[in-house]
Amino acid sequence: ARAVVDALGRDTTAQVRALEARLEAPCEIEARIGADGTDPLVGAASILAKVERDRAIQALSDQVGVNVGSGYPSDPTTRAYLRACLDESTAYPPGARTTWATLEKMGFGNRTIHDFHPPQGGST
Repeated sequence: ARAVVDALGRDTTAQVRALEARLEAPCEIEARIGADGTDPLVGAASILAKVERDRAIQALSDQVGVNVGSGYPSDPTTRAYLRACLDESTAYPPGARTTWATLEKMGFGNRTIHDFHPPQGGST
């Protein structure tokens, strides 16, 4: 079996190893920068992943009762949501990757997901 994936950065070795470690059967993996724009299957998978991600972000907004924005670190709505979470709680917000550097930079430190309480107010 062979798979092509969109590279997450210039050093693709770690990405390929991480993917290989999750597979149950051997597979030759090629990580290519810009594969979503040059390989039709990777491009289609990228679109499907974006649609699913958008659904998950909306579900998260619905779950916490606050608009969490797009979930991207450059989004002012997402940053405002994270700041409100930091003010209201001692935990990482649900849905946030605990390894996300943005949270560390914002001051979440060693908080735990289990202590989370959503910020009050806002709308989805």
